[in-house]
Amino acid sequence: NAAYPDTSFEVINLGICGQNVPDHIRFLHFVQQLHPDFILYQWFINDMDFMSSPADMMPPRLVKYRYMDEELNNHSALYFLVQKGWQQVSVRNGKVKSYDRHIVDLLGDESKPAARTANNRLSELIDGIKAIGNPGAVILFPHAAFPVSGHPFAFMHERVARICRQKDIPCLDLRQDYIPYDNRLPSLWANKYDPHPGPLAQDIAAKSIISRFGAIWHKQAQ
Repeated sequence: NAAYPDTSFEVINLGICGQNVPDHIRFLHFVQQLHPDFILYQWFINDMDFMSSPADMMPPRLVKYRYMDEELNNHSALYFLVQKGWQQVSVRNGKVKSYDRHIVDLLGDESKPAARTANNRLSELIDGIKAIGNPGAVILFPHAAFPVSGHPFAFMHERVARICRQKDIPCLDLRQDYIPYDNRLPSLWANKYDPHPGPLAQDIAAKSIISRFGAIWHKQAQ
């Protein structure tokens, strides 16, 4: 609205924590009922990681009982930090996989069933977005725990961009917007323990998105 003060825009945020591509597909029927003028799908690497459990990358629990472990993890900041530290130690010792290694092993080879399934479900999602009948686009958010230069998930960004081209849907890859922050990645994070996009990362993304699609939205609103 600030960029186009003569027009009023309504944005409906349908992001739900923990959802992945199959969840998004099941959610499309609800999206359709809202009759959106434009659908913007924000893609993140874990959208494609729906064939494994986080437990695959977790070290043994610090406490014996699962219930107690879950309660402490959900309600104790200290326990959460200790658990994260224990996980990092376990990765360095080779006892569990790092997340980037896990993704490369799972999705790196497109000839393997997991990668083919992920690609097919993403294609199904894009087909569903287009079937609603209004314009749409895909926004690729890079994982901010890693610098854009030499990013371990670059292959997935390029793969998704290729699928978007095949499906004839616009795709905005935000990696280039984040390159200036390669030497100060934590400034992009939600907080110093969580590399999900924080306020600065969201602001950068918003400006890039408006620059790419703002004129289209403004024209639609006329």
